[in-house]
Amino acid sequence: MTHLHVCREEIRDQTAREYKIVDHTKTNHDRFVPVIPKAIRLLNRIKEHAGRDEYILSVDGVRFNARQVSHVLEHYAKATGKDIKRTHKIRKTFASVLNANGVPIDTIRECLGHTNLQTTMAYLFDPLTNEETYKRLSSAF
Repeated sequence: MTHLHVCREEIRDQTAREYKIVDHTKTNHDRFVPVIPKAIRLLNRIKEHAGRDEYILSVDGVRFNARQVSHVLEHYAKATGKDIKRTHKIRKTFASVLNANGVPIDTIRECLGHTNLQTTMAYLFDPLTNEETYKRLSSAF
């Protein structure tokens, strides 16, 4: 199984009004997020275009900061007629889809980097349509 190793984070220096990378995560714990084959293929395609840059999302060796990533996502959503979702909403959708597909809650907590299960629970919503929910209810018994 392939994992994404999360060991640093980006912070925004409010005084200098700039983004920078620090050598720790918010919780000061490294985490290893499983990466599914479809994501590996996508990351490899992105890497082909990035060349030897250190960061996945970069142009000419300059990494995208969090605001730039959000801007790209917004632009893509508008161009494809999709609803605009901020990066935090994408995390909630990620967690909720995993939950709806039977991934253990503790695994979801670890993927999100939460130390407290209650924090993870606050991320979850029902991503299923009424029809999907009814099918699952019917097949449960």
